[in-house]
This record gives sequence, C-alpha cells and structure tokens, in this order.
Amino acid sequence: MAAHSFLVLQPHPPDFPYVHALGLLGVELFFVLSGFLIGGIVLDLGEKLRDPAAVLHFWRRRWLRTIPNYLLFLGIWWFILHRLGASLPQPWRFLTFTQNLFSAPLGAYLESWSLCVEEWFYLLFPLGIMAGLRSRLPPRRALLCTTLVLLTVPALLRLWHVAAHQPRWDMDVRMVVIYRLDSIAWGILAALLRVEFPGLWQRARWPALAVGVSGLLYLAHYYLFTPLHPDWFGRTWMFAAISASGMCLLPRLDTWQTASTRFPFRSVRALARWSYSLYLVNLPTAFLLQKVVALPEAASTPGRSATALVAYFTLCLSLSALVYRCWERPWMDRR
Repeated sequence: MAAHSFLVLQPHPPDFPYVHALGLLGVELFFVLSGFLIGGIVLDLGEKLRDPAAVLHFWRRRWLRTIPNYLLFLGIWWFILHRLGASLPQPWRFLTFTQNLFSAPLGAYLESWSLCVEEWFYLLFPLGIMAGLRSRLPPRRALLCTTLVLLTVPALLRLWHVAAHQPRWDMDVRMVVIYRLDSIAWGILAALLRVEFPGLWQRARWPALAVGVSGLLYLAHYYLFTPLHPDWFGRTWMFAAISASGMCLLPRLDTWQTASTRFPFRSVRALARWSYSLYLVNLPTAFLLQKVVALPEAASTPGRSATALVAYFTLCLSLSALVYRCWERPWMDRR
C-alpha cells in the first residue's frame, strides 16, 4: 500500500526510494509466510492426502478463502475500465488464472499476478504429495520431495528463460507463474524444518533472524540501485535470496504469542484480518484517485500532496474493512 501510494502523487512524487522496495519485499515475504502456514496444514493432513476427496477438500477450503475476493475485484476492474471506455483483455484468462501462467500478465488487474502464483501452487502441491503417498512414500518424505521439486524446477526455468530470451526482470520473470512457484515452496520447507528439527528451530531463532534481516536489507539496496533488466542475478537468484532471507525470520516470529485485545494490538489484528482485501483495494483506489478525481494536478503542492495521501490511506482502510465484513468474512464462514 505504501509503495502504491505514490501513484496518487504523480507527476511529481517525492523521492523516497526505499519505500518502493516495500512493494517488492511485501509480496515476496507474503509468499513465504503463505507457504509456511499451508505447510503446517498439509503436515496435519498427512496420510489423508492419499485420498482424492481430501485433496478436493483442501482445494475447496483454499478456493473459498481466495476466489470470492478475486472475483469481486475482477468485476470492479471490469466496471472501472468499462466506465473509462476500455475493456478487460481476454476475460477468460482471468477466470482461469492463466493471465500470467507462461508469460507477462495482461495489462489490467495487475495485482492479480501474485494470486495466480498462489492458486497454481495450491493446485499442484497437494497433487504432488498425493502422487508421493501413492508411491508408498511416508507423508513427510512425500512432502519433502514435492517441496524440492517446486523449489528447483522454477529456479532452473528462470535460469533457462534469462539465458535464452533476455527478459525484463519484472513483467517477464517476477510476475510469471512458472518462474515463481519456488517462492512459496521456501515457506513449505520452513514448516517441514520446524517439525523435523524442533530443537534446532528454537536454537537458531536469533542467528537466523540476524541473517534474514541482513539479507533483506542488502537485497532491498540491490533492488533499488542495480539496473535489473540486464542484470543476471536480479532476474534469477535474487528472488530465491529474498525468499530464503524471509524464511530465516520465521523461527523467531514463530515464538510470538497471540497479542492482547487492547489498543494498539487490537488495531494490528484488525489490519491483519483486512490484509487480503487491502491488497486488492489499494491499487484500484490509487488508480481512481489519480484518474477520476484528478489528484495529479491537485497534488503539486506539499499540502495537497498530504491531503491526497490521507484520502488514499483512509479510503483503502475503510473499503478493505467493508469488503472484509460484508463479502470476505461470509465466504470464509462457509468453509
């Protein structure tokens, strides 16, 4: 949300380069955390994933968590573009999560690229475990083998893609599903390490935290001050390095307890509940403030820039809370 806030300050946004790195790190850390949580769920299911009915149940719970919001904002983007005299390109690809499966995402509903990575991982991961279990592998070994495949194959595909086609780092690598599935697999690996080596997991929490924070700071600096389009590391191993650094945070964060219900912890928990809606709300909100309300012209002075930012953050938080209460939460309850 902070990274996208500069859209409402065009054409003269202030120069705070490290804020732009938040957009990159926010999505990448989300992938790792998502894999960690899903890995815990899959470990609990264990042998049950041998049964296709259990896999379908896993999918159904994931779909009821993610797809309702996705479809809601797909409709919102369709309406916005229609009112502006444009159209949603190839709607069937958005409905099948193929808008960025093998190539750069289409030019609308751009924030959905990361949701496509998630959905395809949710689809493939339990299928790999079910295949392993039916090959008579123990549950944790089936989980490990599937995780290692999803860690290595996308990374190797990135290496080939960069060597063969010299792609842009962002649209042609970062946002393409088949080159990014490993980002979630790092979180799965962390969940497996937590269960297999609980003593090491506890002892490593502070050293791993230091490594993770140091790695993320260095990679944020690298991202901001290296021309990534022609850079080999930036288009290949930088993504894995961010994911590995994010994984190093998890042993320490895993020791946190449920926060108090008093302020300000209550606000933090509310923001956490709204976070999925907020992720989808903030870009169309910035777009509408920029295009419809015409804030680019109004944001040319410091006072009006501050007003634009206050409007942006207020609308984002209010709308995400509304979407969560009236749309997202009712669908979650159906699970």
